[in-house]
Amino acid sequence: MADKEKPNVIAITDFRLRGVKVVEGEVVAKSDFASKGDWQNLANMRPARVEETDKPVGKPKAPAKAEMPAASK
Repeated sequence: MADKEKPNVIAITDFRLRGVKVVEGEVVAKSDFASKGDWQNLANMRPARVEETDKPVGKPKAPAKAEMPAASK
């Protein structure tokens, strides 16, 4: 039996969807694309621009700010 289809895609690189920029790491619902072929084209490119995922839709979380090392005297 085949695995359940994943409902979303995650951006591996930036691209535009309906005129809006989708940034790397952002999760978008497959249903946001005009047709199934649109997200599949991005997934099947070499290199791929999206990957199927179960993660919730949303912007990528900002990386934690690295602490600057204390200046030595």
